[in-house]
Amino acid sequence: MIIRVLKIPLLLLAVAMLVSGCSSNPANVYARGGPAELLPRLAAVITGPVGVLLTNENGFSSEFTIQFQDGFGNPLQVSGQVLMRGGKLRLEAVFAKTMAAGDIGLIWEAASNNGFVFSEDLQGYAPIYGTVQFTNLATQLVISPTDRMEGHPVEKANVSVKCSDGQSKGYQILGAKDLAGLPLRITSLNSLPPFTLTLSKVRLELPGEDLFSPPDGFTRYPSETAMLNELGTRQLGGFRNKPEDGGININYKPTGPKQY
Repeated sequence: MIIRVLKIPLLLLAVAMLVSGCSSNPANVYARGGPAELLPRLAAVITGPVGVLLTNENGFSSEFTIQFQDGFGNPLQVSGQVLMRGGKLRLEAVFAKTMAAGDIGLIWEAASNNGFVFSEDLQGYAPIYGTVQFTNLATQLVISPTDRMEGHPVEKANVSVKCSDGQSKGYQILGAKDLAGLPLRITSLNSLPPFTLTLSKVRLELPGEDLFSPPDGFTRYPSETAMLNELGTRQLGGFRNKPEDGGININYKPTGPKQY
């Protein structure tokens, strides 16, 4: 009788472990720290003054990490690779270790104040636009002992950026002296949401020009939200209207290749 009493809880425990997620689950765009939560935050940072601070006269590639906080003060992190050429930025992102770098990311051109987000899995992209122009940038060096970061001599500076909407945004940067002042770390001082962006393993090189345009054959979605919703719907096994329609239609079925 004792043996039977013990076997039942053990069996229930094994089932509960499987149900609760001890087995591996596929990437989910809606997961905490996933693209639906953090891609808009990443886009908001890059389409702001940070997109200007990261562009310089030289091309480069590096790894990046950006840390945010959720509404309870818990850290949320996005990492991946950043490429820069001719004033254009490409970020290939990893969200909560659920996706490989390059699956989802964004491309931004600060001079034209527009770009797009993309999804390799979806074979799609959506336009994004800057909402303000940056009218003035002032830099004030912070006197501090000479420091090094990633082997590069760096200097600390506070940067104030005035925007066309009347707001002013502040950042503290650590610029690499031997990389034309490229910021290896950018920390927001008064921007929402607060963040810290760090570059590592910087390589001075010129990435291919084709990496900064939507790939041929990718479907254009009307918005970042529409693209993420489509990706999430596919992961959940449903279908959505064609991108130009925008709304949900679980009864819609594709009629051929690259039809949505």
